[in-house]
Amino acid sequence: MKAGKCARGVVLARVTAAALGAAAAMIAGPAWGQCMYEVAELADWDCPFGQTVVPLAVNDEGVVVGYHGPCFGDGYYACMWPEPDELLTFDFEGTCVDGRAYDVNSQGTVAGYVDIDGDDVGWIVFKYDGSEFTFLGHPEHASRSRAFAINEKGAVVGCSTAIDWLRATLWRDGVILDLGQDLPGVASEALDLNEREEVVGYFFDYLPGLDGRAFLWADGDVTDLGPIPGGYTSEARAINNRGEITGYGRVETRGGRDSEAHVFRWADGMMTDLNVGTEWVWAKPFDINDLGQIVGYGYYGVKAVGFLWQHGEFHDLNDLVPPHEVKITDTYGINNLGQIVGKRGKAVLLTPIDRPQGDADCDCKVGVTDLIFLLSEWLKTDSLADLNEDGIVDVLDLLIVLGDWSER
Repeated sequence: MKAGKCARGVVLARVTAAALGAAAAMIAGPAWGQCMYEVAELADWDCPFGQTVVPLAVNDEGVVVGYHGPCFGDGYYACMWPEPDELLTFDFEGTCVDGRAYDVNSQGTVAGYVDIDGDDVGWIVFKYDGSEFTFLGHPEHASRSRAFAINEKGAVVGCSTAIDWLRATLWRDGVILDLGQDLPGVASEALDLNEREEVVGYFFDYLPGLDGRAFLWADGDVTDLGPIPGGYTSEARAINNRGEITGYGRVETRGGRDSEAHVFRWADGMMTDLNVGTEWVWAKPFDINDLGQIVGYGYYGVKAVGFLWQHGEFHDLNDLVPPHEVKITDTYGINNLGQIVGKRGKAVLLTPIDRPQGDADCDCKVGVTDLIFLLSEWLKTDSLADLNEDGIVDVLDLLIVLGDWSER
């Protein structure tokens, strides 16, 4: 039965890709829409003096993590928002001078770092599974470590430092790997990883001679991504489960600055400068989801705003939310449902409004791009294109897309 079903599915995929692909090419009008978002302010402390609140990541369950400042004193507290109106501050044995929760996976396991001793030299990486903390330790010769990302298997990446070096580091299965020893340059940081434990970040020298460059590390094999096209540096910030990487690089200035930061996308061995041909003169990305959506912040003309990049276009997120006197200036994370965390004066969670079931690519419209995405995921058993959530991408999902088709 399985063999017969799969055989018919493969034939259907070929016929569908050819026939519907040709039909899609004849459809007039734009090939995509763009979601509008509702805004939920994230809870903070009732502090009369105001405070710094930074949401850094959101998982597919809508759980947000980040950090906030105290009402009095110095440092930051690692925290999480299980719901937008519920703020939980992590308590590390009753002490914490500087703590930050940087990432959370779909199982709710949080990764970050904390300085428990309060001496600014004792950063240590932690994981929190909802009931207890695990401290992951340092590689040999390091005195402090920081974590920036965690994957579904619980592997964590970040960096470790000593007096004279900074090294990209991977913690997995109880083992600490010094990735910096595989990289060029004397310093490096690992900023993200995916489910295949492909790690991205950047390396550099403290002295002139090696400008910072993005890298991809996979089981000890290192790919130097090179500088951004037309520029001289690159820094990889995030990687999704499809192997697409985003980051930024420095290019020569167009408007009087010493240099401009441009967003890049790296896929299939090719790096593309996304700012070329746009009015975004300076931009830095922070995250990319499995749909290829990128979020960050930048300058659109002279405005400093949070952005969403999708289908080849930058969007000022302030144009996609209800009017408000406070602008969205920063965005830090995006999950696979299209939810975005950032700052709008206060910390906020943005959620797409009225997204149809057939909207596979999260632009709140069903059409050619959803069809192409679904066909590229055909017969996969763990995919965002599994619209009816029956465990496989097949004709039933195709019928949902065709039934919700909104392009005319």
